[in-house]
Order: sequence, then C-alpha cells, then structure tokens
Amino acid sequence: MGSAFEALDGAVRAGGEQTWSRAYPSTDPAAFPAIARSAVHMARLDGTTVFLAVLGTLLDGLTARIAA
Repeated sequence: MGSAFEALDGAVRAGGEQTWSRAYPSTDPAAFPAIARSAVHMARLDGTTVFLAVLGTLLDGLTARIAA
C-alpha cells in the first residue's frame, strides 16, 4: 500500500503545501483512514507550525545522539 501523498496526482504533488492541504481531505477514507481522521487538523497547519515541529524533531534527535 502506498502513501496518501503517492495517491495524489502529479499536479497536486507539485503544487506545494497549499495544494496538498486541499487535496488530502479528498483522498479515499477507506484506503487512507489516518488521513481522513486528521485532514481537518492538517488543513490548519501553516509553514511556521510545520517548520517548528520539524526543527524540534531534529533537535531532539541530535540531543539523543549526543547523549548516547
């Protein structure tokens, strides 16, 4: 089974953040139930929120590697 992102057509994948946030809610909920459950939340995410989450994950990973 592929990811929901892979299920989107090429034009949607190339369209960036705003396009996928509109396209994910239209994915098949039977095939991608996790996306269906979180689509409303995902549509509210902005670039700053995503950046901060990724940065936090990166820093947590670096901290764990340093500690090991």
